[in-house]
Amino acid sequence: MSYFLFKENNKMLKLQAVKSPKSNKLVSLFVLIELQEITAMFCPPIEPKTNGEISYLPFTLPPIIGTGTMALLKCNENYIAVGSVTSFCQSNSSWNVNIGKCVRLDFGKPCSHIKGFPGIIHYITPDTIKLAENKLVSGTKAFYICDPGYALKGQSLSICFDGKWSSPPAKCLSVWSGHFLSNEKKCEGIKVDNGTVIYNEEADASSKYNINTIATVRCDPDYVYSGSIQHVCRGYNDWSGRFGVCLPG
Repeated sequence: MSYFLFKENNKMLKLQAVKSPKSNKLVSLFVLIELQEITAMFCPPIEPKTNGEISYLPFTLPPIIGTGTMALLKCNENYIAVGSVTSFCQSNSSWNVNIGKCVRLDFGKPCSHIKGFPGIIHYITPDTIKLAENKLVSGTKAFYICDPGYALKGQSLSICFDGKWSSPPAKCLSVWSGHFLSNEKKCEGIKVDNGTVIYNEEADASSKYNINTIATVRCDPDYVYSGSIQHVCRGYNDWSGRFGVCLPG
């Protein structure tokens, strides 16, 4: 039996085709059936975001946004999310967190050049703003490249945003070093200014976390995180997700 759901006067209605009692065939007659106690199972659509778009998983079309649906914010090119990029529809018809906003990557304070990396750092900067040689405009991307015979330990990409790099400098280790030969599947702790990181497992004696450890970033009051709220240790000091910084909300 085919039907359509829609919302009217804060009530969910079902538009359903009915069959003829004699022929048992569908007829061009539709009836409206009020769905009792169903309003609380749906969340209101999230307002569209400037310089970004909201999608829903599993895929759905507003206003039919059921409990458990995840809203995902995706910013346009050259924009970055400030605040949470995901939110979940709860059984009380509300979203568990407010979705963030999209701001230009080149908005904010510049960053200093990264020091102490033994390999090559390739900077890609927006060509719209020029700064002094010792500064890099917000939005600059830094790619770490190790010399032959060395492998990267840490994030291969770091993004400058509002005066801070999104991840600590990477390291270059010899492929014959004990680090890689021992197949170390651990990650160092994540450092976040103006916030704390909560792990679902305790660190070992060397203050490192096992593979599959989940790290959740929580900023201090009046601050929002510009990266992924959760990161998973994938081994070799490689955390999943995009690192960010806690910025004033």
